[in-house]
Amino acid sequence: MTGKRKYKTKGVFYTKKEAKLAADEVEKKINNPNFLDNENITFGEVYERWIANYKLTVKESSFYIIEIQYKSKILPILGNKKINQITTIECQDLVNYWYSIPLKNYKVIFNLVTRIFKYAKQLKIVANGSHVISYYS
Repeated sequence: MTGKRKYKTKGVFYTKKEAKLAADEVEKKINNPNFLDNENITFGEVYERWIANYKLTVKESSFYIIEIQYKSKILPILGNKKINQITTIECQDLVNYWYSIPLKNYKVIFNLVTRIFKYAKQLKIVANGSHVISYYS
């Protein structure tokens, strides 16, 4: 995007063949048009992808309500965090915070967060075995 090259390191290899296989795998991922740098993608970026698709499936009024909830309650807290670094404890603390405000519809907002994690799982941005994903499944 910026025109600058990004470099990727991949551990220590004991043979040239091992290094070549790893390099081929990384190159294949990068050349894939759907490639996302999973290590640096934020919750907000996944949300932007999800909301663009969601908008096509619901009425404008429903979309507007959901978008307001995300922008006011979820994105200020989780938006800039890397999605694969959000922990189960952070999520539980967030739910506890919403409950303590008191926020009457905290369960609805929790379900909205769940949608983003499930979407990230579908896109393979987060691993199936991720502790946060298992929390939401």
